[in-house]
Amino acid sequence: MVFGARSAFDRERAAAATAGKLLIVKMYQPRCKTCVALGAKMETLARKRPQHRHFEVNYKSPEGRSIVEALGKPQGLPNVYIFENGECIYNKPVPVRLFPEILEVLDVFERYQAVQEPPGYPLQ
Repeated sequence: MVFGARSAFDRERAAAATAGKLLIVKMYQPRCKTCVALGAKMETLARKRPQHRHFEVNYKSPEGRSIVEALGKPQGLPNVYIFENGECIYNKPVPVRLFPEILEVLDVFERYQAVQEPPGYPLQ
C-alpha cells in the first residue's frame, strides 16, 4: 500500500502499534533502479510475512514529501524504516545486497515476540 498523506501515515503507524504489528516502510524513487530491485524483494516479503504491515512511500511525490518531513530526509534510497509500537527501530538505506539484514531484524523481533521478552532495540 502507498501512503496518501502524512495523516494517513500517522494513522497507519498508530494502527500497527495498537495491533502489535511491525510497520515496514520502504521509501523509494520511481526512477531509481536499486529501488525497483528492492521493491520486488519487499513484495515477496509482504506475501511471506503478512503478519506485519508493509507500505511504500514515493520520495518524490507530494504525499511522500509530507512523510519525509515527518521522518526526516532518508540517508539514501531505497530506505527502509521499521516501526514497533509507533517507534522507529530501524532506519537505513538498503541496497539489494543488504536485504538479508531486514530479514534478520524481522527474525529477531519474531523470536522475541514469541517468548514475550524485549529484543533489546534499537537494531541499527
